[in-house]
Amino acid sequence: MTEAGAPEVWKGLLERAPPVYDIRIFELLPLQIKISVIENYEVLFGNRLDLSEYFYIFRKMWRDTKHRIEDNRFGSAKEQIEAIDRYRRFISHLQGWGGSYLVEHVDSLVHLCYFMIHAE
Repeated sequence: MTEAGAPEVWKGLLERAPPVYDIRIFELLPLQIKISVIENYEVLFGNRLDLSEYFYIFRKMWRDTKHRIEDNRFGSAKEQIEAIDRYRRFISHLQGWGGSYLVEHVDSLVHLCYFMIHAE
């Protein structure tokens, strides 16, 4: 199933299922939610080993991306405020270098911003 066809499948399942069921399509969930399910699931139906093998690829994807997600989080509100202040200083530097054109196109300068912030 492709993501393009997912809404139709989802709608079809919801139309056929009684309201007491909480239907989720695992493959369409964000990776962090998938991992939460994998780490906290209980087998209600099916084979535990088969389910564990099914989850293997998602565990592998999580191991490959976990460090990027966790390294990208702020440790505290203070750290987030400091990052906002650095960003504002960066914008003022851009205004000094090239005027409003650079500020208007700051999205295309994300990598430059990242390196400047982390160079301090």
